[in-house]
Amino acid sequence: MIVSLLLSTVLALSPVEHPTVVTIHEGDLQLEMSLDALNTARAPGDARRNWAEGRRHLLGVYGYTAVVPGGPNSQAPAGWSHGVVFIAGTSDVWEGRHGQRFNRAANDYAARYNATVLELAR
Repeated sequence: MIVSLLLSTVLALSPVEHPTVVTIHEGDLQLEMSLDALNTARAPGDARRNWAEGRRHLLGVYGYTAVVPGGPNSQAPAGWSHGVVFIAGTSDVWEGRHGQRFNRAANDYAARYNATVLELAR
């Protein structure tokens, strides 16, 4: 029951209509997305739709440190109270060309998504 409630809460945070899997690691929310779902052209529309539905989180990626692409100094703005959901599978260690493409696409998608969210927050 608790796991079901927790997963339904996490799924409500999704920036895409059909995330492949949502996982929880050590209390942090992470969203697993396929390389195809990280289409930067869709990011602004995904952000606007989520904003209208009350989901106002930013997206983060993991590198050497956890970052929020498009945020001031690659972080959430001071006082940001809507949270950050990290894209799972991002890292500063790339496994082959797919890993490199995935990490770049995740960073680019998150930057466009976050720019839209931050613009809407003004």
